[in-house]
Amino acid sequence: MAFSSVKHSFRETGKFSSLILDYLDDHPALRALHQGLPSVASIKEAIERRRSFPTDRKLLHAALCEQYASVEIGSLIRTQLDSLLEENTYTITTAHQCNVFLGPLYTIFKTLHTIRIAQEMNDQLPDHHFVPVFYLGSEDADIDELNHIHLKGEKLEWQTKQTGAVGRMRIDDDLLRLIDRQSQLLSTLPYGNHWIELINRSYIKDLTLADASFRLLNFLFADRGLIVLQPDRASLKNSIRDLFWEELTNGKSAAGVEYGNTQLLGLGYEPQAHARPINLFYLKEGLRARIEKTEKGWGVANTTHSWDEAGLRAELNEQPERFSPNVILRGVYQETILPNLLYVGGGGELAYWLQLKQVFDSYSVPFPLLQLRASVQWMDLHAAQKMQALGLDQAELFQPPDSILEGKLDDATRAQLNLDDFVADMEANYGQLTKRAASIDPTLQAHVEALRTKAIQKIDALQKKMARAQRRKMSDLRIQIDTLQRAIFPGSGLQERWENIGYYYAQYGPGYINLIYDHLEPFGRSFFWVVEKPDQSN
Repeated sequence: MAFSSVKHSFRETGKFSSLILDYLDDHPALRALHQGLPSVASIKEAIERRRSFPTDRKLLHAALCEQYASVEIGSLIRTQLDSLLEENTYTITTAHQCNVFLGPLYTIFKTLHTIRIAQEMNDQLPDHHFVPVFYLGSEDADIDELNHIHLKGEKLEWQTKQTGAVGRMRIDDDLLRLIDRQSQLLSTLPYGNHWIELINRSYIKDLTLADASFRLLNFLFADRGLIVLQPDRASLKNSIRDLFWEELTNGKSAAGVEYGNTQLLGLGYEPQAHARPINLFYLKEGLRARIEKTEKGWGVANTTHSWDEAGLRAELNEQPERFSPNVILRGVYQETILPNLLYVGGGGELAYWLQLKQVFDSYSVPFPLLQLRASVQWMDLHAAQKMQALGLDQAELFQPPDSILEGKLDDATRAQLNLDDFVADMEANYGQLTKRAASIDPTLQAHVEALRTKAIQKIDALQKKMARAQRRKMSDLRIQIDTLQRAIFPGSGLQERWENIGYYYAQYGPGYINLIYDHLEPFGRSFFWVVEKPDQSN
């Protein structure tokens, strides 16, 4: 395989919000909402901030060793785990929910980007050690968002009646049938059977979805030193129960979010997340529901669960794993249990992180640096050749077909369609006509002006008809452009937000992951394409 890469600014794509674009441009008005853009220098500053914040490294190490006992690990992962006990070790973290089969491609990209930054920092600051971490958000209850993938134009959807936290759901026959379907779709591809083997070794009946996701991530990225953390553990939540209690009784996070939202609204941005008075859920088998204040104490929305103060305190002390932070507090939990410096996330994630700095400050937890994850658009050889045949480039493909066609008109055709010179001549002639008519009868001046206006309108209408006729002549080209764009941007969006890694791994094998990784820039702020080229080796 031969490939090249093409970069674009995120702004050029038209696919990212003004908030994220302004953040990447380091807009001065946003600086109060974050800790500065990621760089070697800002990571040094983040290390200084973390030094004054205690991390229970022994607890973290013990929890991870217990988790990793279920899989075979090599010397690299063992070294990474043990390094977390050292005070000079820090983490670079990304996070995602338990989408079946890892969900859209951006899960892969954010993971690789996290690993790439950790590698860069190990090279730049050899007196410290940096471990890439995937924080597995297994407590979300929105199954409809996480139960499907798109593969070779087909939607594969897990139809399950299980409820509660998605990560705690069990692999069942319905999910295993999706592996059979993947086998039917991918087994004829060069690495199809290898991919099916990986997911068969990960998605084992009766395992939780979180455990299956952990296993697949480990199979794919252990050789690059990635540590996967499953934070839904009693021991880890027990370490933060005082903060949970503060949230249950005083609800400080709501005021922090309100502050961030007010700041964003004042700058013209629309906040993405909104806080509740209590930003914790209650988590049991088949249940994840909001904890709310009641007249008698606390209760769980739409259930019979309720407590007075003593009862709630006892529940938290004895069953801390039953308390689940929502999006507002999830990051606070993450940054408390990990010695973290930087978070890698997508545009939507960073948008809500920018609302939360005051929440972190109110709980005296260091706020991490924020890195927009890499965005990658893959173009195979067929699409690349089609683009070249149409005389297009990648930047043009972000535009609507009509805009592309407008740009494809050559100078001669454009000159023929432009009637400005006729209008100018007409204006001059009507000017002379107005003077002549007015010299005979001044009342005729208004009549001549009306004739001029009507004539200009007709010329304008003619110009539009000529343009439409030209576009009809280019209709075949438009169809070809539309077909190419649909292939490149499935679902009318970015490929990374739609397609699953299954096809790409089955087609290109581990080389796909290696190629993406090799193109990543640690603190890059560019959208890039990876474009397949004809193999010249023969």
